Amino acid sequence: MVSVGVSDDTDILSDDPAVLEALIAALQAENARMSATLQAHEQLVQTLRLRIAKLQKQAFGKSSEKIEREIAQLELALEDLLISAAEQCNEPADEEDAEPPVTVP
Repeated sequence: MVSVGVSDDTDILSDDPAVLEALIAALQAENARMSATLQAHEQLVQTLRLRIAKLQKQAFGKSSEKIEREIAQLELALEDLLISAAEQCNEPADEEDAEPPVTVP
C-alpha cells in the first residue's frame, strides 16, 4: 500500500487539490503495478496447469516414472506460486516500490 503520510485513525485528508491529485496518482500507479503482477501470476498458473495436464496424459507411456516426478515438481511449483500470490495480496507493498510519501500541510 502507498504511504501517504496520513493516519487513517487521526488525520483528515487535505482539501488541497495538489495533495489530493498526488495521492490519486500514487494510488493509480500502485494499482497498475499490482494489476500487472496479478496478470503475470495468472498467466504463469495457466501455463503450469496446461503443462501438468499434458504430462498427466503422457504418464502412461514408457517413461512414466520420470513424467510422474516432473508432474509432482510442477504441482509443488504451482502450489508455491499460489501461496506466494496469496501472501503478496495480504502484505503491504515493499517500501522501495512505493511512491514517496505525500505530506499534508
